[in-house]
Amino acid sequence: MIAHLLLASLFLGYLDELRGYYEVYVPVLALIAYSVCALVGYQIETISPINASSIERIRATTHANR
Repeated sequence: MIAHLLLASLFLGYLDELRGYYEVYVPVLALIAYSVCALVGYQIETISPINASSIERIRATTHANR
């Protein structure tokens, strides 16, 4: 993502225009944080992706709690 933005900025804008990089700050910082945690030995817990069965389970739990 950042490579495409840098390449496009060579022809369509300025490299020092920081406003154009706002959309890549979050993914780049997330990748840096993940890499630093991996180097230090800290394991980041991930959540399972939401699929149809998990949505049904959430709805059943919500209806049971009402």
